[in-house]
Amino acid sequence: MDGFELLEATPPMRKLCAKQPERMVKSQTGLLREYEASEVDREIFRHFKEDYVRGRGITEKGQFIRVQEHGPRELQSGSRLASSRHTTTVFIPLALRTADIRRPPKVLYQPDRYNENTQHSIPWSTEAHFQIHPSSRIIVEEGPILFIMVEFVTEEGSAEGGAPRKEADEEKEADEEKEADEEKEADEELVIRDALNT
Repeated sequence: MDGFELLEATPPMRKLCAKQPERMVKSQTGLLREYEASEVDREIFRHFKEDYVRGRGITEKGQFIRVQEHGPRELQSGSRLASSRHTTTVFIPLALRTADIRRPPKVLYQPDRYNENTQHSIPWSTEAHFQIHPSSRIIVEEGPILFIMVEFVTEEGSAEGGAPRKEADEEKEADEEKEADEEKEADEELVIRDALNT
């Protein structure tokens, strides 16, 4: 699937992600709920850094200028969450309490966030992590879903491999035009993105 990578979780990570610690709500904005990080969540971050970030040497290749951790977060049905133009995003699904599960979650991946015809269903579970590329998004068709999110942010323009400034500027202008055209349709998505980056 274009721009989507399934990262198999290690046995220790599966056990951690399947745990259901007591959670305290930190904030809520629309369809997004943010929780205080528990000790289990902090342990998940530690394992992820060892297994994925340091293990693969991602930040040593000069591809990313920083790594941002967000979580835990809960999204309800109808939510849309996009990776920005210079961000690769990894979702680490967490187990929900049985009382919170009305039906199995259904999550769609859209490689081109401006083209709904590119949507595909993805197998959302604690057995794996999901990596999506810049300018793509996920849609929660049936929720809720609970997850930790890790963003790998590239230096502006580096994704184009040192493309000339004129080309980079033209691409930026084209992106801005698309975003302006879809402003009404993407209101909820933008609210979620803003909340995640605060």
